[in-house]
Amino acid sequence: MRHATIKIRTDAPDYSAIPVKMYNWEYSCYADAEEEIPPDSPKPKGKSITMTSYFDANLYYDVISGKAVTGILHLFNQTPIDWFSKLQSTVETATFGSEYVAARTDHRATSNTLLFGSAH
Repeated sequence: MRHATIKIRTDAPDYSAIPVKMYNWEYSCYADAEEEIPPDSPKPKGKSITMTSYFDANLYYDVISGKAVTGILHLFNQTPIDWFSKLQSTVETATFGSEYVAARTDHRATSNTLLFGSAH
């Protein structure tokens, strides 16, 4: 991969083709919820960004053990900023199981470090 490059794409992703389902939160347990922002948090500078995360699993990646592999990709706008892959520790017999394991993979520490400077 001598000539490989990472492209820095600062434009915001276009999610207009993805349908948005609107919820009426007035009758839920989140009706009176408010975002808590720490008083000592820094003021935003520059334009806002969109963070997108993709999670996926490859069932029977390891044909000998039957284990799947989890893949995670984090993007700021359209630029990859972090990626992660790991062989799952359990053997799943269906795609749903391996996708579920991938979805609950705790990879937030890396994201928090990138966003806030320390893992929370």
